[in-house]
Amino acid sequence: MRIVVVGDKSRYQFLRQLIPDMGMHSEKLVDKTIKLVDKNVEKNDDSYFSSLIPLNTQVVFPSEVESEAFEFNVNDLVLFFDEVPFQTEFEIGQLDKLTTDPNVAHLQVVLYDTKQGMLTTDVTTSQDAKDAAKIELLKRQIAYVDYPGSGIDVFLWNLTALLDPAKKILSKIKKKRELLQYTFSMDYEFDFLEIEDKIVSPIVLERLIKRTEQDVGRLVLETATNRAVVNCVRNEALQSMIENLYVKYLGELCVWDQVADLEKIRKDIQRDFKAFIKIKSDFKFADDQAQHELEINKHRNQVVLFKDQVTRFFTKELALILEKQFQKRLKRLEALLSEK
Repeated sequence: MRIVVVGDKSRYQFLRQLIPDMGMHSEKLVDKTIKLVDKNVEKNDDSYFSSLIPLNTQVVFPSEVESEAFEFNVNDLVLFFDEVPFQTEFEIGQLDKLTTDPNVAHLQVVLYDTKQGMLTTDVTTSQDAKDAAKIELLKRQIAYVDYPGSGIDVFLWNLTALLDPAKKILSKIKKKRELLQYTFSMDYEFDFLEIEDKIVSPIVLERLIKRTEQDVGRLVLETATNRAVVNCVRNEALQSMIENLYVKYLGELCVWDQVADLEKIRKDIQRDFKAFIKIKSDFKFADDQAQHELEINKHRNQVVLFKDQVTRFFTKELALILEKQFQKRLKRLEALLSEK
């Protein structure tokens, strides 16, 4: 088997990691094609032994000049190295040539991570660029891998796992969608039991309709709904639970901005909660506490209905909403990968 490594100069970082003791410098590498072999053979100017290479495998680093005219074999695994800024116009042009070359049947983009020495803001920008690159590569059905996080063995040893990346990811999506359908409601129920007292306990629900001096003259159930948004929907324990479920069902397949997406889901939940609470008639906070208690008793049916709706939203409805939201994201990714 032959592996051909092309792309930007980050591939030379990879070369040094395969032969760490050779002390190679980039300025000397660009002029010649380097071949790494799996057996201790007599070394020459362009052939080196690496203990990290699988048996019966040769890893070729074409020279800068030869890269354009390099002759690939149909059985080659072609690794295209790409680092910040990812997917430049030049790199996209190079990928276009590779994807249209009839002898390039197995192409893998290596998104090379260069976080060392970078500022925090630079790292964030780099991650955003990488996320965008992944989405574009998925659209084009080009396999990709993060390096060095994924390890050398991912693309040197496991060629069979790279031959049909779109099919492999589609299979994972199918399994996740089935899990969502059959296990999500149970996962939600068990997780919510841990935090239920913080969200819909009798004490919490009673606080929603509690009278304060600032509330006099305001509508009780409308005010209680707004309080529920702050104290229940935005509750830290609930948000943490939602994030954990998100990671469990979507994390492995998430090629989009997870932080921004979770924030969107939070806003959607807040909107859905307000739409779920139906107030047919309302009443105002009284001037004093005694009168307020009388008003609560007078409108007991509305108050009980409101509390039941809040409880039902968090114990039942929210599970359905989240499952639908997660399924929607998986369907979009599935459609993206299925595009011809």
